[in-house]
Amino acid sequence: DEMELAWQALEVARLIYAKAGTNPLELAEVYGSLAELSLEREHFDTAIGDYRAAIESMEQAKQQKLPMVQGERRLADLQFRICLALQLDGTQKLVDNTTD
Repeated sequence: DEMELAWQALEVARLIYAKAGTNPLELAEVYGSLAELSLEREHFDTAIGDYRAAIESMEQAKQQKLPMVQGERRLADLQFRICLALQLDGTQKLVDNTTD
């Protein structure tokens, strides 16, 4: 399936960027994309973890004083997406509990 192939490619990219350790902004983009895939597949806990990892990478870039185009907006967007995943996860858990 296409989503599985995309996840595999992003996971390889994550491993390469994490091992290289050169540009945390690239790693943040990969984590953000992984989180989007997880959100789409309704793997909310994984999505939340990946969004948080993306924020951590963005914070590292900030500490290294790397140029961040619209960095604050990207951080805000990642935080919003964490809230969205938390809300969707809560809704799903509520639905699961009512069907039992």
